[in-house]
Amino acid sequence: MMNILIVSATENEILIFKNYVSKNSESLQLSGQKANIDFLITGIGIMFTTYKLTQKLTQKKYDLIINAGIAGAFNKNLKLGDIVNVISETFGDFGIDDNGNFKTMFDAELIDKNLSPFDNGKIINNFNHNYDFINNLQKTSGITVNTVSGDKSKITDLNKKFNTDIETMENIAIFYICKMQNINFIALRAISNYVENRNKKNWKTNLAIQNLNNFLINNFYKI
Repeated sequence: MMNILIVSATENEILIFKNYVSKNSESLQLSGQKANIDFLITGIGIMFTTYKLTQKLTQKKYDLIINAGIAGAFNKNLKLGDIVNVISETFGDFGIDDNGNFKTMFDAELIDKNLSPFDNGKIINNFNHNYDFINNLQKTSGITVNTVSGDKSKITDLNKKFNTDIETMENIAIFYICKMQNINFIALRAISNYVENRNKKNWKTNLAIQNLNNFLINNFYKI
């Protein structure tokens, strides 16, 4: 039996799959292994995610953690509704303002950029995944921010500095805790919007959520 924890910031992002699991909890499998699935709704942001996940891991041991939610995309080659496998993560706004020039804590040499589990300022998901359900997903990089980007000048600066694919408000917490505790994990994000001047009329949140939940349902087969 494989114990799996699904971690989401909000229940809305994962509710369809959660309802599916509640009706089929005794007969689910992933990649040929029978699966027991728990859910953790953390709340939005690094602080809430860190606390709730740490608390959960003191109560039960998991073989796999799946972070599932939506994200904004810098990379316009990603389509709204696409599901991506995030394999690299770093902080997007954790640092200092040096007379208008943003420097990360690694840039400022206040934190060693190779302090475990960081590798040149990033955390890489290099666990050996034996799960074929993620093989066809595009591998992406991400930044985690405390303030969602919605201003053109800030977005330009972030693109120039990080050259990353997506933006979330929680991923770095999942990456850090799982790497430090040596827990196998996967970070799945469905693209709900592009990171641009904030205009929710352009967002496809419902499509992203539906695609994400359908993806999970289709890959957790009933025995």
